[in-house]
Amino acid sequence: MPNTKQRFLGVVATIAITIGGAWMASQIPSSAAGITVVPKRVSNAGLNIQVNNVRNTREKIVVIVFDNKAAYQSFDVERAVGYLEIDPKIGGQASFPNLTQGPYVVFLFHDENGNRDLDINDDTPIEGFATSGATDPYETPSFEKASVYPGVNSLQMKYLE
Repeated sequence: MPNTKQRFLGVVATIAITIGGAWMASQIPSSAAGITVVPKRVSNAGLNIQVNNVRNTREKIVVIVFDNKAAYQSFDVERAVGYLEIDPKIGGQASFPNLTQGPYVVFLFHDENGNRDLDINDDTPIEGFATSGATDPYETPSFEKASVYPGVNSLQMKYLE
C-alpha cells in the first residue's frame, strides 16, 4: 500500500496546474446490447458550487469545471467548460448558469498569493484545494465518482499546511 507521500504525489501529479490560457463522452450504447441509457440531468438553475472551509479572504478561489473525462484526467484547463475566480469568503458561491446539463467535475483551489497556480512545497500543496467526489485530500476520484449535476453542490476546501 502506498504511503501518504506516495498517495499525495499521485494527487499532485493530477492537480499540478498552471492556469494558462471537460466526460462529454455521451456514449450512446446500442439498444441491441441491452444497455440502458441514463439521461443527463438538466436544471435551468445551472451549476452552483458552495465553497466551504475557506481559511482566509486573501486573493481568489479558482474554480474549474470539466464535462469531459479525458480533459479532467489530464487537467487540460483549456478544455474546461467553466472557469471562475471568486472572492474567498465563508460560504462563497461560484455560479455557472449556462451549465445546465451534467455530469461535471469541479476542481477548485485557493490562490492565496494571486499567482494562478496551486503552490506546492516539498510535494505538499500550501494552498487549499478541493475536488468534487473526493473523500480525502489524497484521493483523485474517477470522473464517474467525482461527477456532480446542476443545482447547488458543496465542496470543502482542504488545507494540508
